[in-house]
Amino acid sequence: MLADARHRQHYLNNGRWQDWDSFFLAAADDETIDAQVEFLDQVPDQHLIALVTSRPDWVDQITMEWLDSREIRWDLLIMRSTGDYSRASTMKTEAVAQLREAGFEPTLAIDDHPRNIAAYKALGIETVYIESGYHTR
Repeated sequence: MLADARHRQHYLNNGRWQDWDSFFLAAADDETIDAQVEFLDQVPDQHLIALVTSRPDWVDQITMEWLDSREIRWDLLIMRSTGDYSRASTMKTEAVAQLREAGFEPTLAIDDHPRNIAAYKALGIETVYIESGYHTR
């Protein structure tokens, strides 16, 4: 969890209808979570940093520009495929399988959703839970 998305939560908390398109398009204006960026800066260079996000891949350019403009270290970006409406925990479990199939073994997962943390733990991956303030279930 590198981006502080609290400023765009109103797109999802406006009653029964959730405006996911506007929510994701507003990601360009996210602030960084500085402690997380500082943590990544401490990861030794020989370790691959794979960012696994539930953001849909149609905002890949926004996401990569955001990462690069803030000089955030990353090696691989895995995003949700357009049209995939599965739970984030399912998408992230599949991403781990893809990493393993490619010969990578994830050693640490950092996430802000308890369900994702549980999924990573079930896969035998050490986890760090970051409270974002906007995941309540």
